[in-house]
Amino acid sequence: MLGKRWIFIGILALAGLFIFVLIGQQISAPERVVKQFESAVRDNQPKQLLNILVSGDPDRKVDVHAAKAMIADYRSDRKAWKKAADGLREQIADRSSDSSNVSVTRTGRTLLFFPKYKIKVRDVQVTVTGAEDGDKVVLTFSGRAAKLKKKGPLSYVSVFPGRYKLEKQVINDLGIFSKSENLSIRGETSVTVDAEGWIQSDRSVREQLIRTVHQFNQEVSVWETALYNPKKLVSATNDFRNGESAVRFAEFNRIKSRVSEIQSAYLGMSVNMDSLSVTRYGGKWGAEVDAFVSYRYAYRLKKEKNLRDASYKRGLRFRLIYHPTGKKWLVSGLENTYDSEPTVSEWEKKEDVRVTDPKVMKWQVNGSGPQL
Repeated sequence: MLGKRWIFIGILALAGLFIFVLIGQQISAPERVVKQFESAVRDNQPKQLLNILVSGDPDRKVDVHAAKAMIADYRSDRKAWKKAADGLREQIADRSSDSSNVSVTRTGRTLLFFPKYKIKVRDVQVTVTGAEDGDKVVLTFSGRAAKLKKKGPLSYVSVFPGRYKLEKQVINDLGIFSKSENLSIRGETSVTVDAEGWIQSDRSVREQLIRTVHQFNQEVSVWETALYNPKKLVSATNDFRNGESAVRFAEFNRIKSRVSEIQSAYLGMSVNMDSLSVTRYGGKWGAEVDAFVSYRYAYRLKKEKNLRDASYKRGLRFRLIYHPTGKKWLVSGLENTYDSEPTVSEWEKKEDVRVTDPKVMKWQVNGSGPQL
């Protein structure tokens, strides 16, 4: 009787061991982690996915942020999702050590005896191009700022593969400029920082440039009736205003004995927005823009009662440079474009700047204004 009992116990033990082995094999099968991977992506469960992920870099941990990005990428491209899952199964079938971004890897044991598998995720290098000296670049991946590293002349950051809302930000003398895009990262990736392009299309920078040109044109009326005193051209560089003042004053000296009065008033301008460009050379920022300016100008000769009208409209190309110390744009040069009113009417992107109440500036030999 006792022998039968031991036989029965042995049979139960063997059955229990068999069931234990069977369950252990099922739990530890690498195919199971692939199914969990597919399920987490299909059901949009980042925490479920995180439980089966392990970083390929021992110094970095995979977190929910990375799991969400991975799911977002695969859900946006089902072909990529299927390719990744098929690749994992092929790796298992071939018993190979896969070098792709995601692979099945053994991470220890479960139930003491059976191997445990997870999905290993390797980070990807994202290289930044287009940045120049003086630019500070900040990259934010779906709300998380990344720390840039240097490799020779290039900057780069390592991120886990996935789909991110990437915000690219450049900080330099002109301010802070940014662009955002949705980016799927599956292998080595390059992102471009186009500071010149961003600045050129930035509304605030364009307004600053137009405002500077407009202010300069207003100063010209004061300058023309102040014996071409260079200090009246506040919105111009020293070299430009001193040079122009010397030339114009020399011209005026040749006729000053015949003139008794000068009047000048800036009426406004039309700006060709398509002509506006911003460039950087040698670390310095410059800009150009074409405008059609309008002035009321009159003068009186001695022994004459009536003013002679010499009002003019002129197409000009304004060159400007940015003064980092003063944090402002200054006019550094002018060039005749010989644009006419019919030409201006054909400008596709035109911005009109008008002076509602033009102030007439005067110079008289013996009156209001500087004396000769």
